This record gives sequence, structure tokens and C-alpha cells, in this order.
Amino acid sequence: MNRVTTNYEFADRVGCDFTTASRLRNGQRLPSRDMLSRIIKAFSLDPAEALTASENPATFSAYLREHVFTAPEGGEGKEDESPAEP
Repeated sequence: MNRVTTNYEFADRVGCDFTTASRLRNGQRLPSRDMLSRIIKAFSLDPAEALTASENPATFSAYLREHVFTAPEGGEGKEDESPAEP
């Protein structure tokens, strides 16, 4: 499966900061064209659908939740937790 659970995983795959991943996921920001291209490639998304969704922050957030993120075990709310210390 080509999906992620956490903002950290998303950030690592796309090559952005955790904060940027969180803002994209929460509808507080839109991606630049370069970042959108990286998201499309990292998750094998349909370019036309992703471009259309990226015209509105709330729409893009919903698109990411539907096509990129999976809900963590135990439900929503754990996606922003820091990785466990080694």
C-alpha cells in the first residue's frame, strides 16, 4: 500500500518539514507546484485530480486524507505524535 499514517512519514517521503505536512493535512496551507509534483510522485496520485484538489486548502486536505493518509490504529488523533525515542 502506498499510504502513510503520520505527518512524519509524509514529510519524509515528500521531502518537507513536519510542520508543512501538518498544515497541508489540516487545510491550513496549499502546496507549491514543486511540492505538489513531489506529492504526486511519492504517492502515485492522479495528476489532474491532485491539481484540481490543490485549488482550495480544505479540498486538498480532504484529498490527502482520502488518498494519502490512513487512520492510525485506535482511530484519529495519533497522527501527530512524535516518533518513539530509541
